[in-house]
Amino acid sequence: MQEKCFARRAIVAFLFGLLTSLALGAVKTYLPHSSIMSQLIDMASLPGGLIASIVYPEGIHTGTGAPGFIFLAIAANIFVYGLFWYACFSGLRFIGRTPRDDFRGAKRGS
Repeated sequence: MQEKCFARRAIVAFLFGLLTSLALGAVKTYLPHSSIMSQLIDMASLPGGLIASIVYPEGIHTGTGAPGFIFLAIAANIFVYGLFWYACFSGLRFIGRTPRDDFRGAKRGS
């Protein structure tokens, strides 16, 4: 049961991470340009860029690294946002517990 709950939460968190990345792309593409919006999108894209810069230290200027850097940055952003959503879902599950849930298996029949 615990493994099933973990797998379900991980899959939903991955999907939410993907949707978060797609939403950032849609905001960047379809909303009018503003400097604040541009800075927010850049901050939201920072985790993927940092992880991709470990493999491609010069960024998109590393040899033929432009496509590889971009794909790695996108995948890293999806992964980081998936971890964020997984932590949120785990926290909600923890917050939703009542003190009586801790003793659920201790007393049968009451």
